[in-house]
Amino acid sequence: MNDMIARALDNARRYRRLGQIDAAIESYRDALSQDPSIADAHAGLAMTLVEAGRLSAAQQEAFAALAAAPTNAEALFALALVEHARNRTAKALERLDDLLTAAPWEYQALRVKAAILRSEGRLDEARAALNDAQHWAPGDIDLLIEAGWQARARGERGDVEQLAQ
Repeated sequence: MNDMIARALDNARRYRRLGQIDAAIESYRDALSQDPSIADAHAGLAMTLVEAGRLSAAQQEAFAALAAAPTNAEALFALALVEHARNRTAKALERLDDLLTAAPWEYQALRVKAAILRSEGRLDEARAALNDAQHWAPGDIDLLIEAGWQARARGERGDVEQLAQ
């Protein structure tokens, strides 16, 4: 990978972290225009397009990433989020399971899985997914929030109040 591509990818990631989605998309596309075979660029673009609500384009980029790197975690996560956004819960969970088979430490994927399972009323499975996520990222604020939602779903008011403090 040459310096121009590396710089474009660094810029894309920085723009995305800063919430500058259009600039991130442009930077990912700059990198891909120089070398369309970079799986991480396709995957990063896919996640950015998910954030922009451009689900079809995100799906295409994720598939492009997976063509080059079949276990690319970011691409698998993007596909799971696309399926979830399209209310295809079973397919989203399947994509998350594919991701977690390849990368069991992806605690954000576990958090999303827990949230989906909770929304489906599958509280025991949601709790197990959350426990797995907390193993990898103890104290993560997003995981604490999900723990609160789960406690609320189980009707455990005391747990919700304790988590809020």
